[in-house]
This record gives sequence, C-alpha cells and structure tokens, in this order.
Amino acid sequence: MSKESSKTVLIAFVECKDAIPECLEKWRGSKFAKRIFIISSNGVYVGTKGPFARQKEYDDCWTFSGLTSVLKKWI
Repeated sequence: MSKESSKTVLIAFVECKDAIPECLEKWRGSKFAKRIFIISSNGVYVGTKGPFARQKEYDDCWTFSGLTSVLKKWI
C-alpha cells in the first residue's frame, strides 16, 4: 500500500462499538489514506474523512451482503 506505484485499495468491514481498530486509524493518517475505505457499524470512513452516517435505505451497507446489494444496484 505504501509504495508510490501501488494502486491497491483496502475496503475493511468492521463491527465496533466506539472506535475503529488502532491499525485502521493509523492507516487513515498515512500517505495512502485516500485508498482506505472502512465500512463500520458507526458509519463509513473514506481516508481521513468520516464517519459518514449510514442512509436509512442502505442501513446494512456495513455488512458484506449489504454492500454487495448496494453495488449491484449501482453497477
């Protein structure tokens, strides 16, 4: 992820009560933060921004099956 030529994108699904795990928080502050997406029970984090509240119609988007259904609608 940290190499200049890397185009890897990380999508992490996290169920957390208060805060996201420390390692993900650290990556959000890194030079490759714009390629980090965290979908959690608290909302969605995109790089250094977030959490963005989940929309009512996509309330299960933080789960793999929920995100899959959202992607199917948009792709």
